[in-house]
Amino acid sequence: MPQIVVDEAADAAYVYIGTREEKREFGRTEPLLNESNGMVNLDFDVDGHLIGIELIPASHFLRSQDR
Repeated sequence: MPQIVVDEAADAAYVYIGTREEKREFGRTEPLLNESNGMVNLDFDVDGHLIGIELIPASHFLRSQDR
């Protein structure tokens, strides 16, 4: 099940695919969206599987009750 971790001070969120405790070796980051009002990055492991999604600013992408 995905887990969302929010850094309120940085207004950033990271959505872990699977669990945060899973040790999957990081491979690469692919920018999905990079505009003046927000940025979304996809993180993949060395085998090319999606391991996480970074959302900046979190307030743009998530409702306040989800942060």
